[in-house]
Amino acid sequence: MKRIALLCILFGFFASPVLSQDLNKKYFDKMVGGEVLIDLCTRSGIEEGSFGQFYAAQYEEYLPDASVVDELIDQLDGIKITMVFGSWCGDSKLQVPRFMKVLDNIDFDEKLLTIIGVDRLKKAHEIDIHDLKIRYVPTFIIYRDEIELGRIIETPDDTLELDLLEILTKEEDH
Repeated sequence: MKRIALLCILFGFFASPVLSQDLNKKYFDKMVGGEVLIDLCTRSGIEEGSFGQFYAAQYEEYLPDASVVDELIDQLDGIKITMVFGSWCGDSKLQVPRFMKVLDNIDFDEKLLTIIGVDRLKKAHEIDIHDLKIRYVPTFIIYRDEIELGRIIETPDDTLELDLLEILTKEEDH
């Protein structure tokens, strides 16, 4: 029993720095003239710092349409989302907190959300995102059972929740 406890302590001691150092990294971007979030991020990472100031205001202000939210709740089976954003980007400062509020309203499991910060060239530094073909940020990529269903790019056509509902239900129309 002591060996198991010791192994758990050692694994936690050695593994946690490796896992945590890869999250919420900041990079001084000369094009921006300041620090930006880069590579894998967590919710707490985007809620802090200068991006967090914009985040808090937009999150509080945005009111998703409750009737659309109710429809979305029934569409979540097998859904994963990848969010690629720039902490330097005006559209990201506006849409990321609003999108997170929609996800909170539908009780989306954050373990199924991947958040990736990019630099002004739309590149991550330690993650290969080439296959995602990111041209504009933010980009919200919605998958069902590992198949891409659609994207919301920069700003929604209607609202974030309506665009998300359209993406999730369009396959039912076929």
